[in-house]
Amino acid sequence: MEVTPGLSELKGNLGIDTIHRWMKAPTKRNGTSKIYQGLIDAKVPAKRNDKRKENVNEHYYSARVKYARQACSKFPGCSLMFSVDNKNKLRVSSCTPAVDRRCKVSRYFPSDDSPNLYDHDFPTPGYLITPAGYMQMAPPSPPQMTADKLGRPSLRLPECNAINVVNRGPHTKTTIASHCNDLFPLIQRSKKTCITILADGGADFNVNHLTNEWFLMHLFKDLDLDMLLGTTFCPGFSARNPIEHVWGVLTSAATSIYLPDRLPGELPPTLQHLTGNALRQKEGQVFDAALTTLEGYWSDVRYSNVPIVVSHKSSEVEAHPYTDDEYSRVHKLLTGPYRDIKQARDIHDDMAFFKRHIDRRVGMVIFTKCQPPDVCDHCAISPPKNPEALAMYRAFPSPAPSPAHPDHFMSFVEAISQPQVPPDEHMPVVQEKQLGRCSLCRYVYTSETNKKDHRKIFHPR
Repeated sequence: MEVTPGLSELKGNLGIDTIHRWMKAPTKRNGTSKIYQGLIDAKVPAKRNDKRKENVNEHYYSARVKYARQACSKFPGCSLMFSVDNKNKLRVSSCTPAVDRRCKVSRYFPSDDSPNLYDHDFPTPGYLITPAGYMQMAPPSPPQMTADKLGRPSLRLPECNAINVVNRGPHTKTTIASHCNDLFPLIQRSKKTCITILADGGADFNVNHLTNEWFLMHLFKDLDLDMLLGTTFCPGFSARNPIEHVWGVLTSAATSIYLPDRLPGELPPTLQHLTGNALRQKEGQVFDAALTTLEGYWSDVRYSNVPIVVSHKSSEVEAHPYTDDEYSRVHKLLTGPYRDIKQARDIHDDMAFFKRHIDRRVGMVIFTKCQPPDVCDHCAISPPKNPEALAMYRAFPSPAPSPAHPDHFMSFVEAISQPQVPPDEHMPVVQEKQLGRCSLCRYVYTSETNKKDHRKIFHPR
């Protein structure tokens, strides 16, 4: 009233409906928007959830992710990219909807069969399903050039051509090992040898976590890849991960459904006076039934006209090729004293392979085959299939300031034609902490603790 000229004089003589009509229309696409005059600069806004915490490293992370995507596009014959992430967990409960009851119902139902939810939620503790998503993104073939916002030459980015979602119940662990199990057949079928993984940096996909790096190394080695690159978006900016857009359509497809926490005609397992293996087996049957039910609801869902292939891992089937026991053992050894690693001969032998092939940076890890003539046994037996692509990834550029465009980094096309700067040289957090790099292998430290652990594990005296 005080801001808009003339309104204060009319105070007391205006109805609430009149004031509403003097505001801006909530949306111009609606036919009723014509009744709004726009005299008052206010309206009912659309819901937004794109607020981000400020992070001085965000620009650097974004530039580097763009480098990784364009690098994939430079060699389409051998390259493939995967955007990976976990979805929010879905509940298994006969009295609680699988997803938040506040999610809007956007599907059509017969008038006499519309959803009717219980008025309160009664979730079963611990009964949760975790979906893991893998968006496959293929580069244009042959490579196609375009221009960025500054008019600089740029490679057209890879685009989604397949989506896989793997659901797991609470008896099945979701770790970097399980994600490598999911990716293994996808990469194997593609027959590509240069693989890029885009992730959000969460616990399962933190590429600077030693256990995660270890299993990515084994994925690289066991699939006989020329190169495996894992990179993350800036912390707090995971919404930019392409797979994130898939979760919305899957949530919509699961709105108002229930995934029963019991088998037909039975009580919940926890009320059947079962214990030990008998309880676990009965719960496994319940979870497998819920996973199958969810798979049916998602069977015909598409994103951007790409079908989403949904599957699940049964509670009774052992993980392969990387087992849960193997993950637990490796994690315990890598986070424990070095003497335990030294006594575990298989882990100790893998350590030499690990440090020989790794190029580790802040928020990025690259595994590449050896460069001749100094090669290991693995690379001697199976030499690189795409030497030109491998040479580029072995000298993968770090973003450096653009001389022609202040406050911008060089484009990828510019960066690969310039002398290589030291890894993460211009990353704000690296400049601030000044932790440096390992002089014995390609490794950028992320903290003082990381520096001590790296020297203790990889370069013991």
